[in-house]
Amino acid sequence: MPSHFVRLASALVGVAAASLLASGAWAQDKTPIKLGVAITQTGPYSPPALFELRGYELAVDQIN
Repeated sequence: MPSHFVRLASALVGVAAASLLASGAWAQDKTPIKLGVAITQTGPYSPPALFELRGYELAVDQIN
């Protein structure tokens, strides 16, 4: 179940990033994009969460 949630959350961030890039809204606004997420740092689900965090950071870097 949690792996489905990780995939869904990653997909939603990807869709949001793609829509921002496609719309050209990023070129008009110079305010940096900030993204707040809750990610587990301990327990059995923490290793996949690290990959999710890196994906979020990559999306923010690419958009900004």
